[in-house]
Amino acid sequence: MSSTFTILDCATGGLSNELKALLELESINVNAHDESGSTALNLAVQYEKVEIVKILLADPRVDPNFSNNYDMTPLTNALCYNKCDILNILARDHRVDINRLTRERFTLLHYAVLWCTKVEVELLLRVPGIDVNVANYKGSSPLISAAINNFTEKAELILALGKNVDTTFTFQGKTALQHAQDRRSYNAKRLLIEYENDKVFVQWKLRHKYGTPGEFLFLFFSFFLFLTLHSPILNRNQFRQPLLLRRAGE
Repeated sequence: MSSTFTILDCATGGLSNELKALLELESINVNAHDESGSTALNLAVQYEKVEIVKILLADPRVDPNFSNNYDMTPLTNALCYNKCDILNILARDHRVDINRLTRERFTLLHYAVLWCTKVEVELLLRVPGIDVNVANYKGSSPLISAAINNFTEKAELILALGKNVDTTFTFQGKTALQHAQDRRSYNAKRLLIEYENDKVFVQWKLRHKYGTPGEFLFLFFSFFLFLTLHSPILNRNQFRQPLLLRRAGE
């Protein structure tokens, strides 16, 4: 039995003790793969061996972004097979490329919006560094995909948890709101309108709380003018007064 087969066998069979012993060998190829291109980590995800996933990720030699012949990484497998516990473990590993594009230029968030539940969408959105504005091969963002398909709950999650969501992002010359209108996705349309109104209201509140730059400059110069006219330090007449008295005395 070769070491390559053994590490893959440990992954599929959940043999944690045997796997730990193999990983102590410097000569072991931790990223060895089978005929389908799946590594031990990929197989552990497919067979839902949580302990094996943790052991493999603890080894710095393991590549968590290694894709098989079908362009499936361990993280993609966890998402497609709805293995949320493993998905959460993988997504939190700093080596994992959470914004990786597939050959068709899909991110994990695109996959989650189109084919998974809102649970996977929320989990991904809570991962630090995830980009919610990446376009797929068609030019569509995850938000636009949710709006077109009337996935209101997923769109709501993107708007609530996404960082720097670009609602002006266009696909085929139209924003998410315009696509929702065209597809008669009324729930998504209402949500996007409410989001835009809330954003305008927040900007209005900030503007009236702190003032615009123009308003700030106006107040600054008004205050300076007031000091010039009324302050004994800046009042030029006070400096001229001794000179006038001397001239009067002459």
